[in-house]
Amino acid sequence: MKTAVVLLASVFFFVLVYAGDTGVERGDKRNSPMQKETTHVDNQPALATLLTSYAWFDHVDGPKFAELQRDQFRSIGHWLFLPGAFSSFHKVKNNEEIWIAQSGCVIVHILEPGGTHRTVKVGLNLEGGEQPIVTVPAGYWQAAEIPEGNPYAFGTNICAPAFLYSEFEIAKREDLLKEFPQHGDVIRHLTRE
Repeated sequence: MKTAVVLLASVFFFVLVYAGDTGVERGDKRNSPMQKETTHVDNQPALATLLTSYAWFDHVDGPKFAELQRDQFRSIGHWLFLPGAFSSFHKVKNNEEIWIAQSGCVIVHILEPGGTHRTVKVGLNLEGGEQPIVTVPAGYWQAAEIPEGNPYAFGTNICAPAFLYSEFEIAKREDLLKEFPQHGDVIRHLTRE
């Protein structure tokens, strides 16, 4: 119950502080990709603007990442998938993760403990079967990729409690194949070793 309350509070915090924040009121252009020119009719921020708006680093499991906020209850950051990048199968043992789409689409693959492989298209095209938010429970294997032909996908990740590398595990291909032999194709596709 406590985790659910923290997650709901984190989403509420995100919506109040980050969603729709143009930076205009504060004159803060660093956190304002939507304030600059866009290249798409659906108001997607231009990739060049995104790349210069945040302090990105290459996350160990694949996409670019920029941490925005961290405290004892949660961590919040942006993810950016470029063509060819993917988030390899990994799990976080101490927290739930919420993926929130802001631009483009990312396909999140979840391997559940009972053996089910679930895919969720996280994006804003509801008519196309996408959903704007997905939650991955603590300890579940997850991976993500952008659909072929998409120029990029941009969004936010909230972890509650806060993400810790000491609680993060990248899957070894052979171990995951032993645990989920029925999902060999997706495991081979979304692991690096």
